This record gives sequence, C-alpha cells and structure tokens, in this order.
Amino acid sequence: MEEFQSQVDDILQNISDVLSAERETLDLLEMQASQREEYIRNLSAKSAGLDSERMQYADKIGEYFQKSNVRLMEFVSHYQNHVRLTNESLQRIIRREGSSGYPEERVNTAILIRKSHRQMNELIILGKDEYAKLLQTADTPINKSIVKVYICPDEREVGDIEECGLTENDLTYINLAKKLLECDEIPEGEENTKCYYDAIVPFYNISLCEIIGDTEWRNGNIWKGYCYADIAKHYNNESICAKGKDWVRVEYCYEMVARKKQDITVCENIKEDRRSMCYMYIGLDKRDKDICNMIPRDDIRESCLDKIGGNKPDAGATDDSKSDSQVLGLEPQHILGVNMPPEEGLRVLEIIAVPRKNSEPLHLPPVTIQVTASDEDIYLNHSFQSIKQGTAYREGYLSQGDIIMITINLKEAVKENQKLKIKIIPETGTTTIAEPATPQQIITQRTNIWP
Repeated sequence: MEEFQSQVDDILQNISDVLSAERETLDLLEMQASQREEYIRNLSAKSAGLDSERMQYADKIGEYFQKSNVRLMEFVSHYQNHVRLTNESLQRIIRREGSSGYPEERVNTAILIRKSHRQMNELIILGKDEYAKLLQTADTPINKSIVKVYICPDEREVGDIEECGLTENDLTYINLAKKLLECDEIPEGEENTKCYYDAIVPFYNISLCEIIGDTEWRNGNIWKGYCYADIAKHYNNESICAKGKDWVRVEYCYEMVARKKQDITVCENIKEDRRSMCYMYIGLDKRDKDICNMIPRDDIRESCLDKIGGNKPDAGATDDSKSDSQVLGLEPQHILGVNMPPEEGLRVLEIIAVPRKNSEPLHLPPVTIQVTASDEDIYLNHSFQSIKQGTAYREGYLSQGDIIMITINLKEAVKENQKLKIKIIPETGTTTIAEPATPQQIITQRTNIWP
C-alpha cells in the first residue's frame, strides 16, 4: 500500500507541475486537489478547457485508475484510514477512456476490489445498490441498472463471480466488508464504533483497528483501545498497546498482556495506582508474596498478601465459604464518573468489570448495587452493557473472557473531593466493594476515580 501510495503521489505531483506551467491558479489546485474534488469540479465548470486537460492527465495515470471499464483501486482507503469518501472523491478515483472524469448514464462497475497490505490479501465486494447510493447525488444521472463486472485477484474481469475461484479466506474478507458497510449506516456514536469493533476483532489484525476512527473520544478511542488490547493479548506483544490514545484502555492493554505473560516487567508501563493492581493480579495468579511486596500502594499490597496468606478475609469480599479460585464474583477494572451539565458534579458512574479468576458464570439481573456518600444512600438505578463477549458468553451472565460496563445513575451529583462506597452484591458469591474518591477538581466530562 505504501509503494502504491508513493507511486500515486509521484503521479499527482507530475500533474501539478504540468498545470502550474500553464496557469497561475493551479497553485491552489496543487494544495487542494487531492482532498477537495469539489474545487476541481468548480474549476471545470468555469473553464471547459480544464475538462480536456483533466482527461489528458487521467490518461497518464490510467495504469492505476482505469481499465477497460472502471477501477476503484483506492476505495478501500476508507477502510484503512477511516476517511469517509464523498461522491467527489469517488469521481476523482473513477476514470474512463473518452470521458471527462464524471460517471456516465451507463456504468460498468467493478464491485470486487483487491487490497494487499502486508500479510493481508483482502477482497471487498460492493453491491450495485451501495455503489448507486454513493453516487446518487452526482450531476449526471446514473442508470440504476448497473452492469456487474467483477475483477478477480488475478485482474481478470468476469461476469460471474464463481469464475474467480475465490478461496474461503477471500469470502471471509468479503463478508467482513459487507459487515463494515452495514456499520457505515449506523450514525456515529457508541453503536457505530462497537459495530466496527465486533466485525474486526476476530481477525486480530492491527491495521483493521484503524477502521475505528478517532473523531470522538468517548466512543472511537475506547473501542479502538479494546481492539489493540485484544490483539496485544492474543500475540503476547505489549508494544501494540502504545498505539491507543485513550490512556485508560492503554493501561488496561498492558495489564492484560502482563497477566497473560505473567510478566511483572510489563506492569512498569502503567501509572503507579494501576500498576499496583497489575502487580496484585500477577501476585495472586502466581501465589507469590515477593510480587505482592513490590506493590507501591499500601492497601493493595496488604490485600494481596492477605489473599495469598489466607489469614484475613478478602478485602473485597464478604463470603469466606469458598477459596479465591472458586468464588463467584466480579473485579472492577476502572471506575469513571460522568459530569452531566448543567449540574456540577458526577451524576453517573461507569464501572468496567471482568469476572474473578476461575469464577463460574455470574447471573447479572439479580445483582444488587449500593452507592453511599458520607453514609447517605445516593443510588438511583443501574444497567449492564456488554463490552466484550468471551468464548463462553451467555446472555444475562458474566462469564470468563467477558467485559461489561455497569452504568449507575445517582440520585444526586457527587461533588469534588468526596469519598464513595460502592457495593456490588450478586445473588450468590462475593460482594465486591470499591471505595473511590472524586478528584479535587472535576474539569472533564469523564473522570477516572478508581483506581
């Protein structure tokens, strides 16, 4: 892809040089042509001479942008860089012999697109209805009875897709592309980004995580962070974690890799508070008191030692009838407070949680939650949302490999520098207790309050 992009950049620079020699206004075109096709269209409308010039330049780059019918070689950049292509952008890509660059009433459309990127060999299918929809606002009317022409991986053009002899891997990526097109129809927001995440995460491919955009911090960066974390854990490669931009998910990624590798050195990438939790999880997994003694935070260090020694009750549990490896329950990973303007203070709590190690599936509907501030009950209601579904996923349960978000609405806003006590009480198993505190200043919409 980089080599292809380099070739395209060289060609576009050549176009710019030729045009600059003929007219002064093409200084602007040099800066904007690759990004703003609408500007080119406006120039074309003002000067019929530019149409013929553009056709000449289209001929020069025909090797990349045209075949006997239509080539959409760069359409897949949408899925690599999450740049939503406009009609104008598509028209810039589509070039046909004898045309001025605009779609004609009869369009032979190549709806199978090949993309090679490192170890990927993807085939993306675009149905005629989707293609027509993308061009429906073009100046020239489009015949909706678009003729289907398929470009096979070996560049053959066929009328029947069966003639391509597609492999199972090809079809897998075609199905992925169809799913991505469905995700495109969902308005930007959490459902949209989760749709992308669910579609791409089974591929364990870093470049596919880029499909999830960064335009919205709350949704895009969170799900992209989970995407990187899943891949990093899958390949035992903590260097992947740094690709994320949401620090909560980045630290979660390091923690997941550290726990899978059972390597405390990976915990060193995490800030001190969360690093203490990372040490504790590995210390408990290994039943290693030396690791517990490395924990910076006193309370977490003591809790780790107590759980290994078995001399005291579990700091986060009220049920001593079962061992740590058998008891039902969940473990909070992060607790965030949400500021709901115009009221000052945190009115919503979001808890990211996973099952306790080796816990049986935990039935979620009967779970009771209590939230107090200064011994006053401020709990209103709560809901559960699945963030990640493990291989043992069961609807209504929290099973190994699952990640959930518990959203807790409060009766009143929690102000700055205030201590809370949260109890999560399952029907059977241990009660999880967390005691976060709000910061001295609440300056962002979402604030991490624990650990």
